[in-house]
Amino acid sequence: MILIWVTFLSAIAISAVAAWFSVLGLTQIFSAAFLPVAIMGGVLELGKVVAAVWTHHYWREINFLTKSILVPIIGSLMVVTSLGIFGLLSKGHSEQEMPIKIVEQRITTYNTQIEFSRQKIDNLQQRLTTLNSAMERYVELGAVSKGLDKTSEDSSQLESDIQNELNLIQDLEEKKLQEKLSISGIEAELGPIKYVAVLLGDDSNLETAVLLVIFIIIFCFDPLALILVVLSVDKLFTKKNKVKLDPNAYTKLKAMEMAQKQLGLKRNQIEKMTKDAIIELLNKN
Repeated sequence: MILIWVTFLSAIAISAVAAWFSVLGLTQIFSAAFLPVAIMGGVLELGKVVAAVWTHHYWREINFLTKSILVPIIGSLMVVTSLGIFGLLSKGHSEQEMPIKIVEQRITTYNTQIEFSRQKIDNLQQRLTTLNSAMERYVELGAVSKGLDKTSEDSSQLESDIQNELNLIQDLEEKKLQEKLSISGIEAELGPIKYVAVLLGDDSNLETAVLLVIFIIIFCFDPLALILVVLSVDKLFTKKNKVKLDPNAYTKLKAMEMAQKQLGLKRNQIEKMTKDAIIELLNKN
């Protein structure tokens, strides 16, 4: 009896968490209608559990048409629950990766600025080389003073501009280093999922590893909750309230008919059994 109660409480806990995850995930998928979606998700989760328990309890009594309607509906609601859980977990992973993407964008911007500064330095150096060539020509012509007047100011300005660009590149490289260090700290939090990626044979493909983990969770989460609820309710309430049959109140033929109807047994499986054995089998089940 203790095991049945533990199973029942575990089933309620897992079902409640699955429903909570599902409703949160659905509200994030349809965030513009938070309250209506939350109410809809909650009642659908409750209806799914009730439908599953009811279908299992009255399985031998309901007709084929009712079964063919209820079973796909329950399956569809399980898919909805799984989609909600998937939405919640995938959003959580995306938010965890978002800081890395923001930092990577900043690093890309720094790289673009560094490349632009290097190109600018190349252009300035070409202009400086041209001025130096012109100055050498003035020296060859014996017009050093004239050459200095025409080139010295421009040369000084070009050298100053080049030095400014070099300083800017140094500052950008230091910022890049800081950003890379921050990425290392964030990636440390993603360490466990990296090991899953290694198991898959590709430690660089974190997205596949994350999707695999999420699919494993949603494959086990709601089905486990529903199965435990159905089994525990069946054992805890249905069997508890069941009245034991009195062997003296039934003929063997009547007992055989009940066994065929309630237990789904065939006639040749029970016709060699005694009436008391059949009644005992009915009481156990």
